[in-house]
Amino acid sequence: MITLLCFGTAFAGSENIDFSFAGNGTSSSGGYWSWSGGSTTLFSSFDSSASLNSSPISGETVDVTSGAGTGGSGTTSDPFTFGPSAAGSISIDGCVAIGATTVCGILFTGQFQSGEAAVNGSGPSVDFTGTTVTGTLNSALATALGLSSDSVSGSLASNFFGSISSSGGSGLTGSGDLALVGSTGTVPEPTSLLLLGSGLLGFAGFFRKRRS
Repeated sequence: MITLLCFGTAFAGSENIDFSFAGNGTSSSGGYWSWSGGSTTLFSSFDSSASLNSSPISGETVDVTSGAGTGGSGTTSDPFTFGPSAAGSISIDGCVAIGATTVCGILFTGQFQSGEAAVNGSGPSVDFTGTTVTGTLNSALATALGLSSDSVSGSLASNFFGSISSSGGSGLTGSGDLALVGSTGTVPEPTSLLLLGSGLLGFAGFFRKRRS
């Protein structure tokens, strides 16, 4: 007799989540960035356009705040560094439609463990990156995206234009991309894998016996 074992545990999968955003506004509307250079905090707010996996986000506000500076000269080969600090944060809010579901409110909030800013001479511009981003999606948004958890991780890349030098700057335009990955399943426990393997071996033995 063969006992057929059924397992509800699914193998792990992942889903790419891409927030893209741009700012082209005024300091009164929130579309601006500022940074005094060196060890000071870099702050940016994007309010011109944003999307999630190419789906437009309406009423968007994307805020990025670095932690305190920790060194560097601001060149591309020796960028200013920030963090790690709890102050290195990202928040995105607005309304987005994913399939038949529309989610409004805070869509994502998180932190990056380290950041870098370098003044690029062509433009000029400031290239700002945030690595090891960890955060939380709106739970309804995570469900709409088919995720098994609202916890996600990834990296940030952004670019600012304005009045810029190695000692800092400010401006009204910029753009960025927050690339995240979320989980769509869970990994079976070792015991489940062992039982599954035992069941398969049982099937193999059963069919060998029938053939003989």
